[in-house]
Amino acid sequence: MPNNVKVLLVDDNPMVLGMLRGALTPLAIVTTANDAADALVKAVEDTPDLLVCDYRMPGMDGRQLVEKLKSRSRTASIAVILLATKTDISEKLALQDPVDDFVEKPFFLKEATNRIKRIIDKIALEKMAKTMASDGVLRGSLSQMNVIDLVQSLEMGRKSGSLTLTNDDEKCEMYFSEGQVTHASYGSLTGDAAVFKVLRWTGGNFQINFEAKTKEQTTTLNTQGLLIEGLRMLDESKRESGGFSVVAAEVSSDDQALIQQAITRLAKKARLVVTTGGTGIAKRDVTPEATSAVCERLVEGVAEKMRFEGGKKTRFAALSRGICGVRGESVILNVPGSPAGAVDSLKAVIDLMPHALQLLSGNTKHH
Repeated sequence: MPNNVKVLLVDDNPMVLGMLRGALTPLAIVTTANDAADALVKAVEDTPDLLVCDYRMPGMDGRQLVEKLKSRSRTASIAVILLATKTDISEKLALQDPVDDFVEKPFFLKEATNRIKRIIDKIALEKMAKTMASDGVLRGSLSQMNVIDLVQSLEMGRKSGSLTLTNDDEKCEMYFSEGQVTHASYGSLTGDAAVFKVLRWTGGNFQINFEAKTKEQTTTLNTQGLLIEGLRMLDESKRESGGFSVVAAEVSSDDQALIQQAITRLAKKARLVVTTGGTGIAKRDVTPEATSAVCERLVEGVAEKMRFEGGKKTRFAALSRGICGVRGESVILNVPGSPAGAVDSLKAVIDLMPHALQLLSGNTKHH
């Protein structure tokens, strides 16, 4: 379902116009024009929220169209994306032009669509904000706008405040300052790790309070950095999962007894239980002790392989005390708390897990 953002798409090339219309129709209400004169008439009759326009067109070009629209009070606030070559962008389209973004030609359709979608999401959030409740809190469903789009829209709009995400009994709180995430908390997780945890959410609700503030600073990456790293992790987990699917997830505090209870519960639901964090040498790092306490046997070689592969990227991998053990017919695997370390560790041994689980099921035939 497209949202209520109106997009006017202008290009004199029918093939480009058709491709972009097909890609953008699921995202917005799209109207098209094949020249600037027709676009000007349509924009005055029914003002769009966003103009996506080719720069080089016969007669009136895209820049001239934008100037005419910006000179009229009724259409002055239209957001603008110009499609132009790299040379035209750098030499003819000055940075002070009233344009929200450029899409460089020639382009890949997916990349162009994603770039345009960022502006559509920003406009959608601004339109939602105009209808928010009298208490100043904007409420909505993640089916309207997912977590990544929300975070990106707050960044593009340079918004400040809090974003609260809820999904059943789970809750994440993020704080923004001028569009940058400064603090996030999710259970016992804070900072970057808390943000990464919720990027995959597809269900739940959100609340935005533009008046909320915090002095805490727990994130280490800027907003775009968080999104890029989070997407990379999601992509890695999809490509490296070896056919595994997530059946349950829990967040536990740094308490050995609670971690033991969590592992025990999860081992009843899943054949592979992966813990993240608590594998270092600080006093609060007790995950290996909790894992050892509930496992019947340890698989030292798996832990050694994780540290060996991790050592190729950072010497600090040697400080990880993560272990691998067996409980019933389940494998328990400790990986570091750092996102990159967790991905690298899992990547190093995930191909061993299917065979390990076969052995635990009684299939001891060697191939």
